[in-house]
Amino acid sequence: MDTVFSGIQPTGGFHIGNLLGAVQNWVALLNDTRNRLKQYTIHPIDQEKIWYAPAGIDDVTMRLSKRPQEEQTKISDWNGWMETEVKRYTDDWGNVKPILDRVVHQPDPRVNKYFDYLLNDPGYGDYAAVVLAWRSSATSLLLIQASFHAQPTVGRALARGSLGDKTALVDLLRILDKHQDQPMSYKLMEDDSRALLTPLRTIGVVSAEQAFMLLCHQNFDFDSAATPKGKKRAYKDAKTWLTKSATKLTLDRRRGYYTVSSSK
Repeated sequence: MDTVFSGIQPTGGFHIGNLLGAVQNWVALLNDTRNRLKQYTIHPIDQEKIWYAPAGIDDVTMRLSKRPQEEQTKISDWNGWMETEVKRYTDDWGNVKPILDRVVHQPDPRVNKYFDYLLNDPGYGDYAAVVLAWRSSATSLLLIQASFHAQPTVGRALARGSLGDKTALVDLLRILDKHQDQPMSYKLMEDDSRALLTPLRTIGVVSAEQAFMLLCHQNFDFDSAATPKGKKRAYKDAKTWLTKSATKLTLDRRRGYYTVSSSK
């Protein structure tokens, strides 16, 4: 792991010490990061498949041993996919993320350009979008929007919302609407599958429910709505709130969520 001390612009304008002590090192470190990443491939996954129960599984509370054999097989196959394909995805990121993390905190604008480049990669795209949002790269918003339309994922929608694009909230609700009759998959997960949720969150893979709650400051209790009826009610509340409040919403950039401005 390389460590670069930055003395960039402690006082006054740009000077030779900035160039020799920081900028040249930043460029070298960014170039080294690019070269190292060429050795790795992130194998993409179907993110929506993680958060929702397999088709035909409506009751997530029933014990596996009590289910018909067909349902047991579906759930077993789904967990097998989690523990192979999703695990490979997190393992890929276990190699790549420490390399990317070396440059994430650099104030050098070239870092933003590099993550702009990564946006359309099916493996790196969500993480790149979330990093650009965290770095408050509003200049990248158009690129993130285009990336979302090419590959509409929750991570990209969350990044758009975090940069002030209110239409991202509508897109997240559309994702919820499409799945409102299906319960969350958490209770179907085996321990090894459930353990993957933590590393997934660190690389920008979250559910539509979690993303919407983050942007709306936990106003809607999607997480505890484990039944189709509960999900419909939570979704209806969120849709009503957004419809009534859309024109008054402002992004609190310090806290990262939307608030309703008082009408004048």
